[in-house]
Amino acid sequence: YNENEVVKDILDFRNAAKKVSTYGMSFLKYIEPDGRIYTSLNVALAISGRDSSSSPNLQNILKDDEYRACFIAGKGKKLVIADYSAQEIRIFAYRTQDPKLIEIVNSGQDIHCEIARIAFNENITKKDKKRRGQIKGLIFGLIYGLSPAGFARDNDMDVESAQVMFDKFFETFDVAAVWYKETKFTKAEFIRTALGRKIWLHPYSYKRQTLALNCFMQGTGADMTKLAMKEFRQVNKQLIDERKVGIILPVHDEIVVWCVADLAEQVEDALRYRMISVAERIHKGIPAEVGSMICDNWSEK
Repeated sequence: YNENEVVKDILDFRNAAKKVSTYGMSFLKYIEPDGRIYTSLNVALAISGRDSSSSPNLQNILKDDEYRACFIAGKGKKLVIADYSAQEIRIFAYRTQDPKLIEIVNSGQDIHCEIARIAFNENITKKDKKRRGQIKGLIFGLIYGLSPAGFARDNDMDVESAQVMFDKFFETFDVAAVWYKETKFTKAEFIRTALGRKIWLHPYSYKRQTLALNCFMQGTGADMTKLAMKEFRQVNKQLIDERKVGIILPVHDEIVVWCVADLAEQVEDALRYRMISVAERIHKGIPAEVGSMICDNWSEK
């Protein structure tokens, strides 16, 4: 269709119109008297166990600079943004208790490069973006119940090659493979997160097998983020009451905080400490890693 100029123009217009509507004009009706926008956080609405955001959805803002640059700290303030590194993979290793996977996660090396080396006998680095991206996509695909056919489609490869990658991964991480197969076909009514929260599985949903696989990871990740925010608020209560610090938004494995500029480094250290502390109490025996930065707007991350 893209060879037809008229059709191409129509598709481009539709794409632009959707962006303007979803991330632009529709936001105007949510502006409060103080000139700000406040989203509604839904702590138990998503069937995967994750938090969600609505009216408007601020967890779904495009990562393009022109969109995220609109979210600013304000005069005399800074944004402090921190996110978990490989949160779901670490939770996956903890849940499956696969010794080889735990060894990789605990090694301090790049997780995806190490999986390539051990499972596929390939020596790659972060510079090998395409292959590393495929390995990363494989892990997330397994966590989210993606089939070899779906993985092949997403990574521009044939199904046979995708199946080989799946088979080699399961051969290498055989303990994780047992958990995967048992969980995918579970008859259980619900999945519990690491903290014991129940996430119910709809018996007639076509997504049941997928949810059975990823609810533990997504639900535990959500519990981790919420508990980190709770503890951050507790230890910074005075600063929050004095309107010098405030939590803006959790975005799954990321927490966005604002603070007065001269407290930025202190707040960054406090936020990272709480996030790491909570994570390592939840997935015991597996270290957590949190990246953070201080910036003036969201696009700088």
